Amino acid sequence: MLLQLVTVALCVFTTSYADPQCRLANADVDQIIQKTNYQVHSGDDDTLDVDGFNRHIHLTLFGFNLPWKVFIELNDGSMYSMATLSRSGDVQECSNSTYRAVQGVFTFDRMEMNYKSFEATFLYWKIVGTFSYKFRPNMNVVYTQTDEDCGPVSYSIESVENAEYDIITDDNSWGSWLVTKAVYSALRKGDNTPMLQYFLQRSWVSMVVNFGRYYCT
Repeated sequence: MLLQLVTVALCVFTTSYADPQCRLANADVDQIIQKTNYQVHSGDDDTLDVDGFNRHIHLTLFGFNLPWKVFIELNDGSMYSMATLSRSGDVQECSNSTYRAVQGVFTFDRMEMNYKSFEATFLYWKIVGTFSYKFRPNMNVVYTQTDEDCGPVSYSIESVENAEYDIITDDNSWGSWLVTKAVYSALRKGDNTPMLQYFLQRSWVSMVVNFGRYYCT
């Protein structure tokens, strides 16, 4: 009988020791975000360089590829502003004796990727100028702290809102208009270029360094 009681007690203790306890952490995370944005802005880290790329992209109609492609090349890029981090919805924090973690959807209220060098070719026409991609990304984030490490263990795009593309060129010809329309059509979903992947890579580093500065203390 005594052995059975001891066994039951150990099982209850072990379960309560291991299972994480979760709570709503909006207020705490908002304070961390406020400090993070202030640090990023004051440290002139709200603008980051991003890689250039070139790519042939199919024009599509009703989800089907058309027999034409538009070629784009972008260089000398930057992304702004890393000082507009916020949460999009509730954030949960779960913890036990060995770790704690926050989980939720985060966003950057203002995000732009700007390229000073832009070229595009469609059929027989070519344009040069500048290019910008404005969007509001929603990221699924799980940020974990243990005795050995602290950082995002999951960081991915959930959705993209308010996507806008802007091409500025000095060429006002009919051919320039056609190429511009072809580029807008090819990019309207925003997921057929490396731009979102570049955003994830650079913003992940910012989350590790800047958000972690205050969450991991």
